[in-house]
Amino acid sequence: MANNQLNSVPPAKAILMIRIIWGALLLGQFAFLAVESIILSQPGQQPAPPIDANILFVINIGMLVTIVPVMFMVRMKTFSRNRVNGVIPPAAYGTGNIIFWAGCEGVSFFGLVVAMLTRSFWPTILCVIAAMALQIVTFPRLSDIQAPGDTFKI
Repeated sequence: MANNQLNSVPPAKAILMIRIIWGALLLGQFAFLAVESIILSQPGQQPAPPIDANILFVINIGMLVTIVPVMFMVRMKTFSRNRVNGVIPPAAYGTGNIIFWAGCEGVSFFGLVVAMLTRSFWPTILCVIAAMALQIVTFPRLSDIQAPGDTFKI
C-alpha cells in the first residue's frame, strides 16, 4: 500500500501495518544474530580475524552516536511537520518511524557483520544491543496516531 494511502485507512489497521514493518525489521536482525551465534559457536580452530577489531568497533560506535541521533531528529521533524491538531497522520508516523528504524538497523547489522569478521561478539554486541533496544522501545502505538477522544482499538 502506498504511503499516502495509509492516511485513508482506519488508525487501527494503519498501526497494525506499521507494527508488521517494525517486527519484520527486528526479526531480520534477530535471525542474523541467531545464525551468527550458531556459526561462531562451532568447535575447532578459528583462523585469525582478517581485520583489526578495534578499528571496526570504533566505526560502529561512531555510527551509533551519529546515525541514530540524526535519524531520531528526522523522525521528530517528520512528526512535527505533519502533526494535525496534536495527532500524527498514519503516513507520517510510518515514514518517520521507518527512517529511524532503518538507521538503527544499519548500526545493528554493521555490528553483526563486524562480529562475523572478527569471530567475536565482544565488544560490538554493545552497539547491536543499543540499536536494537532503541527499535524495541519505539514500538508503534495507536495513541500516537489517533485523537484523544477516538475509540479505535486493535
